[in-house]
Amino acid sequence: MIHFNWGIHDLKFMPDGKRQVEAEDYGKNLRALVTRMKTTGARLNWATTTPIPDGELNPPRTFGKVPEYNAIAEKVMKENGVAIDDLNAAIIPRIAGLQSAKDMHFKAEGSAFLAKQVAASIEAALTVEK
Repeated sequence: MIHFNWGIHDLKFMPDGKRQVEAEDYGKNLRALVTRMKTTGARLNWATTTPIPDGELNPPRTFGKVPEYNAIAEKVMKENGVAIDDLNAAIIPRIAGLQSAKDMHFKAEGSAFLAKQVAASIEAALTVEK
């Protein structure tokens, strides 16, 4: 089982005003990564990118919109039969208490919550595999 995610840093705007990885390249990159990981024979499980707070972040940086890149990734994963672990949807109802202020990272409780979600997703996939 390979449980994976790429996206949050791809969304970051660089000093030239472009994202680190623009949307078109993000989709191409994911397709290439999925193709390569499939050669291992492992089952694949994609984790959606979690929310980034709006407004000023500490340290200062600017990001594109997570839903745009999650939609690109969802399309790629569905095209390739890859399971999706929707961490974004799982954390949103609890985000205020679990995400650090003005930061894309999570408090210890948030990380523990996400870890349980990941473990449950992997366990479910392995159960189906048996």
